[in-house]
Amino acid sequence: MDSFSFSSEVGKNLIRRSLQGLWPHTPHDHQLEAVTKALDGTDVLAILPTGAGKTAILIIFMLVVIYMKEHPDVHAEHSARFPDDPIMVVVYPTNCLEEEQVRLCMLGRCFQMH
Repeated sequence: MDSFSFSSEVGKNLIRRSLQGLWPHTPHDHQLEAVTKALDGTDVLAILPTGAGKTAILIIFMLVVIYMKEHPDVHAEHSARFPDDPIMVVVYPTNCLEEEQVRLCMLGRCFQMH
C-alpha cells in the first residue's frame, strides 16, 4: 500500500516543483494546504476573505493534475491517481468573477497546456 500523501512535506515540495514555470506566484501556505488535501481526496471548504486566493486554489489544483498527467515519467506513481482528461466546473455568480478566472487561468497556462 502506497503511503504517499500530497499533504506531507514531500508532497508539498512535489507540488511546488510542479508549479515552477506554470504559475507566476509562490502559493501561500493556506492555498498549498487546500490543494494538497484535495489531491489526497479530502473534501475542502475554503472560507477566506476577498482577495485571499480562493480562485488560485482551483487553478493550482488543476495545473498540478494536468502536469502530473503530462509528465508521467517524472511522477508516474502519483499521476495514476488522476483522470487522463481532467475537467473542473466552476460556477460564478457574476461575469466579473468569471472574467477574472479566465485572466488568472491564462497566467497559469491552463489553456496552453492541453
